[in-house]
Amino acid sequence: GGLQELATLFHRIALAQFAPEALLDDAERERLTPYARALDAEYLQLAYQIAIHGRDELSLAPDDYAGFVMTLLRLHAFAPGRAGAAVPTGAISTSASQ
Repeated sequence: GGLQELATLFHRIALAQFAPEALLDDAERERLTPYARALDAEYLQLAYQIAIHGRDELSLAPDDYAGFVMTLLRLHAFAPGRAGAAVPTGAISTSASQ
């Protein structure tokens, strides 16, 4: 689902920050490097936790959509500067399905 993909993305960005050589695919490393530079390492860890906990809590939400949206709002609420981190546009392909 969408939250699992988001958690995977945060994991891959963290790898790009700390061990870029672990990303064997050059295209993936190139695509994630701007995020690795723009996002704070502590926020990435928090965002990963929020995504996996949001996924675990989906069954407690009124419906999957509400749980997904609340997780995204939680990510926004804890984002550095709250207006959103300086993330380059076009570097993430979105798939809104969960």
